[in-house]
Amino acid sequence: MTADSQGMRHRPADRRGIVLVLVLWTVGLLALIGARLTGGSRTDLAIAARLVEAAAVEAAADGAVHEAILRLADGGGLHWPADRVPRITEIGGVRVDVTIENLAGRLNPNTAPAALMAALLFRLGMPGERALAQGAALQDWRMPGANAMLGGRKQQIYRMAGLAYGPPGQSFEQDDEIEAAAGMTPEVAAALRPFLSIHNGGAIDPLHAAPALRQALEDTGINQLAAQTPAATVEILALARAGAEARFIRRAIVRFTPGRPVQFLAWGRSE
Repeated sequence: MTADSQGMRHRPADRRGIVLVLVLWTVGLLALIGARLTGGSRTDLAIAARLVEAAAVEAAADGAVHEAILRLADGGGLHWPADRVPRITEIGGVRVDVTIENLAGRLNPNTAPAALMAALLFRLGMPGERALAQGAALQDWRMPGANAMLGGRKQQIYRMAGLAYGPPGQSFEQDDEIEAAAGMTPEVAAALRPFLSIHNGGAIDPLHAAPALRQALEDTGINQLAAQTPAATVEILALARAGAEARFIRRAIVRFTPGRPVQFLAWGRSE
């Protein structure tokens, strides 16, 4: 038997070995592709589930706000008063915690005297001199002209603080705008914000005011009592939760006036 014939005898076996390697490689590749596709599908399903939960809690929070409006208007046993007491409802199988507050118990930064603002800051823990300066800065923000509480140095104080803007001499458009006033820090603004509302009509009803604000009114002797008015403005907070992570807070400010439709003054997401 020649060498050529021996080589020809081994060639079919060699081919079978190559084919086997190719088959094994192909099977491995298909398994890898299948694993990636399966993993991708699971990820997509998880993302879709989170999106569904997020939509469900937002819809539930919105539904709870509308339920609160109906209960506020109800004169019978279904009535919910604006007393800041958390209440629980269920919308579409989602639990929602609802809190309603009458904004007549808050201070309007567009009408509050600097002394009253300073007294409230002092009651919240700010040292006396700094509280006076901060109260003046908040009033100067809305006062036109350069000669206001800060002795004609309104613009200079902002420039000295490295700020590229100055007080506009116009009313605060949002409660959060107080953070832009000279000397204000995020921490102080966060502590002050729950006592403020630009929607309260500029007067304070002690029956609805928090203790620190009632004390500030007593400290200053400033009469900012609410005038008798049939309209009522409330803030509704609806916190909806589902699962381990899905969470949404709807914040609405609503005005009730007898004989007129309910008026929405603000509608947004809260943190």
